[in-house]
Amino acid sequence: RAVQAARHLDDLVLLVRALHLEASALSILGDHAAALARNTEILGLAHDPAASTRLDHPDAARAIARAHWNWVGCARFLTSIAVRDLFDVLDAADQWLTATGHQHWRAAVLLQRAIVHQRLGELDAAVSCAREAFDVALQHPDAPGYTLPTHRYRLGDILRQAGRADEAAPHYQAILDDPGSSFYGRMGAHEGLARCAIAAGDLGAARREARLAVQLAEPLGDGALF
Repeated sequence: RAVQAARHLDDLVLLVRALHLEASALSILGDHAAALARNTEILGLAHDPAASTRLDHPDAARAIARAHWNWVGCARFLTSIAVRDLFDVLDAADQWLTATGHQHWRAAVLLQRAIVHQRLGELDAAVSCAREAFDVALQHPDAPGYTLPTHRYRLGDILRQAGRADEAAPHYQAILDDPGSSFYGRMGAHEGLARCAIAAGDLGAARREARLAVQLAEPLGDGALF
């Protein structure tokens, strides 16, 4: 309804905000193709010279920034899009952030770069991008993007996959030490610590952490147990 109202009013700021909310809801529901379509429309408006002049508003800027990295986040679930091609969208995101004076918002773009490198098996590049993303997120906690625990989890996950479990474990532990961490974040941190313990040959710690992860996952339904 908000999207329809924005179209009727010809209010582009309201439209990109409404499209962002729709895309977020669709992504949560697992309809990544539909979410991608909404993010594509936002980016089309942002990169259209005629429309972009009507989007000079802080709320629109945040919706457009999120559309860049959420587009990549959705596209990673669609096999019709080549993984390496996602770097082109991330390059466009960097260019837009620089052109609009929002380069300090780039942590989320860097994290998506890290995940794409990880998907391609380019783990050194993935670690480098994830570290930089974490540093930028730490410096700019109010920027739109992912939470600090999310950055910690992704960095720990990539380090562990790169065979550096000893470096990954402190990031998982920091999530558990953070009272602001979400239920899902704490579950993932325990799972990560269990995998780090397996890598270290400490099966007792691995069982303990895995048990805690399962205890947190059970109330969330079968999907959380995979």
